[in-house]
Amino acid sequence: MKSREICTHFAEDLFSFSCEELGVCDGTFAQMPTPILLGDVVRVFFTNRNNQNKSTVYFIDLDKSNIRRIVNKGRLDLERGDRGTFDHDGVMCSSVIEYNGTWLMFYVGWDTGSEVPYRLSIGLAESSDSCRSFRKVSSGPVIDRSIFNPYFVTTPDVKKNINGFVMSYSQGMAWQMVEENPESHYVAALAFSSDLVSWSKFTQVKEVFEEEMCIARPVLHKDHLYYSKRPIRDFRQKGRGYRIVLSRFLIDDRGDFKVNNECRVVWNNSNESILDRAYAYPIEIDGKTLLFYNGDEFGKQGFQLAVID
Repeated sequence: MKSREICTHFAEDLFSFSCEELGVCDGTFAQMPTPILLGDVVRVFFTNRNNQNKSTVYFIDLDKSNIRRIVNKGRLDLERGDRGTFDHDGVMCSSVIEYNGTWLMFYVGWDTGSEVPYRLSIGLAESSDSCRSFRKVSSGPVIDRSIFNPYFVTTPDVKKNINGFVMSYSQGMAWQMVEENPESHYVAALAFSSDLVSWSKFTQVKEVFEEEMCIARPVLHKDHLYYSKRPIRDFRQKGRGYRIVLSRFLIDDRGDFKVNNECRVVWNNSNESILDRAYAYPIEIDGKTLLFYNGDEFGKQGFQLAVID
């Protein structure tokens, strides 16, 4: 078998945004930063998980010419769902895309379970006023548990494809008992759509992924798939959590994606205190690829900004 070529990328931490700067209470979480470009500002949506373990969506606007400067911030009027709905306990922004003058937000909706800690589904909201407000397209999810996704679906990212649209997401594979606690196992997967509402052709992406790893928030960017991976066991120990990985992918004759090889990411030494890196989302600004991500404790310290070659 031909060995895979390993490519190397170099990443440099620039600075961090604390929960206090982001306008959320100390001791809560600022998870899954999701940047988009809105004219002269970079809007970063993120999810605040509060002390009651409920989550809602906030945002900050950063000056594009001085990315460190926050020019606006607030909370989106995108409330959790009614009792019994898929997003009763939380909404978590994961991907925002513009299509025909409308901004669409794909979000993770979750509610607590009895035998397992949570259920995760994918919901859709839309904005016709340049992301000032969003409303849910329906009270139900666009993708939920099914014959194709038996456990859960989470962390979607949607991109335009030559045949329509492609969604990369994390697909639940199983719940494993670890020291009498159920822990989830999930991998990267793809789904395809022509209208952004009906999704089909669900396909696992598993060429380079290790079986004992959890693959979170896969994001397609240029010719790479960005994702975070961690072991199934002992991941809450310092330094055993997520790390950010890139893989090159190829597009076949049908326009489908195929992972080619996994790449190394070499970080600079300016921020050695960050041992875990998770939920990365890249954005291209003035020819540079900026990477927003969560550091240690899944966003309890806010989120970070880095540049990657």
